[in-house]
Amino acid sequence: MALIDVSEYENVNISSIDSQHLRIIKIINTLHDVMGFEADNTIKVLLKQYSKVLQKSFETEEKYMKQVNVVNYISHKLEHDRYLKKIADYTEKVDSGSAVVDEGFVKSLRNWFINHQEFKDKKIGKVLYSKGIR
Repeated sequence: MALIDVSEYENVNISSIDSQHLRIIKIINTLHDVMGFEADNTIKVLLKQYSKVLQKSFETEEKYMKQVNVVNYISHKLEHDRYLKKIADYTEKVDSGSAVVDEGFVKSLRNWFINHQEFKDKKIGKVLYSKGIR
């Protein structure tokens, strides 16, 4: 069973961002499905994919926010930067064997995504949409 049901995910109505968010959801769900069953290498590959998709998604959001001069751009970008650092640090620990991907970690990915989506991205999506970005 999926950790994040697509039915509970609501689009921000910006096609490139929505597409990237669905990829993020897919990776989180895959990590949830394979943890405890797959070789460490699969988990490491998924974590690296997650980082790359996050980076691309954040770059897309930030590009659009700068394009239309969104007022809270800096705070949104700082949140992105902090989260990317957290994921990079955790990935490094998994690579070195000092941490594992477990239920708590995967649920933290879900919680961050859902909260960020609800409290940040949906608001930004409305602004971008009102400025003609689709």
